[in-house]
Amino acid sequence: MVKCSEGTWWRQAGLAVAACASALAGGAAGAAAAAEPAVRLTVSGAQLLTPDGKPIWLRGFNWGRWGSALPEDGRGNAERGANVVRIPFRWNFTGPKADIRQTDAPGHFKPEGLKQLDEQIRWATDAGLWVVLFAGSDQGAGDNRESNYWNNPALRREFFEAWAFIVQRYKDTPRIAAYELLSEPHPKKPVTSAELRGFYEELIANVRRHDTRTPLVIGPNDHYDINQLQGVHTKVDDKLVYAANFYLPTEYCKPWRRQDVMGSPVAYPGAYVDRKGVSRRVDRDALAAALQPALDFRARNRVPVFVDQVGCVSSAPSVLDYMRDVLGLLKANQLHYAFWTYRVNNAGPLEHGLWYNPGDGWKLKTELDKVLRGAMAP
Repeated sequence: MVKCSEGTWWRQAGLAVAACASALAGGAAGAAAAAEPAVRLTVSGAQLLTPDGKPIWLRGFNWGRWGSALPEDGRGNAERGANVVRIPFRWNFTGPKADIRQTDAPGHFKPEGLKQLDEQIRWATDAGLWVVLFAGSDQGAGDNRESNYWNNPALRREFFEAWAFIVQRYKDTPRIAAYELLSEPHPKKPVTSAELRGFYEELIANVRRHDTRTPLVIGPNDHYDINQLQGVHTKVDDKLVYAANFYLPTEYCKPWRRQDVMGSPVAYPGAYVDRKGVSRRVDRDALAAALQPALDFRARNRVPVFVDQVGCVSSAPSVLDYMRDVLGLLKANQLHYAFWTYRVNNAGPLEHGLWYNPGDGWKLKTELDKVLRGAMAP
């Protein structure tokens, strides 16, 4: 039996994780006792394939607000036609309630945070959903200019060790679709896309020491800017999926930014003037044009693309028409996606989310629910 006590493997130099990490990482949600490896998707060119070799189109929800998921959400997602859920672990994150980093704990994770993560993964996989597990690490991704993964080698090493712990913890958990290594990187200049790509390549090598099967998700600079996908393309691994956000156009999806400049929200469909004073139009054709960089990138490099966050605040005019058009385009082009987001606590009906809780219980946006159900139908 391996004995693990405080101050052992995670304090040692280098990225290799010693035997006690494997012992501590065991017992994760849904860990299989059988010798057969846990089921995984595979990457084949621009497609994702199920374990029996059939193409799969992933569509589903984010359980993006840490602690908001409920035990029934896996079944609720599947009943709406979803087959994937994107679940975060908030590590080196803004706000102590959401951040489950603990430097001096096994794997650098708070035990109670790991327990909650185990539960959420089990709720999803028990319902037959695939899980994209992502690192939400805003401080390390660029929020903290003084201490992030590009200027603090010790913090970078700790983050890499945390990922090594995670992939060992869930190596026997079925239906892990992918590990998304760092959500929405946004290192400030002078860090370049090439340096971001180098960070990913180093982290990929670290993960592959412990898991050679599970697909990995990476994405471009400036919070997963869809126009910068090519900047992080790499050939160091053949099991990569590329992520991009889609909250476009910004002037429509984030009306408060528009109102700061123009004083009124953008109508859908309709003409508007952007923040730079350029006359534009937002309609289905404009949305198709905004998605085109992802389609071009997919075709050029023959890699899968996952629109990991798509949505809009419900206060945007004619938001149901907008969402119907966006989701229709994603379906028509078989772009994998996850809607942002399933539940939002301490929120009203005009914000993001399908379910919201203003403080007196969960409420469903029934009309948005109809649009999502229609879009997620096979």
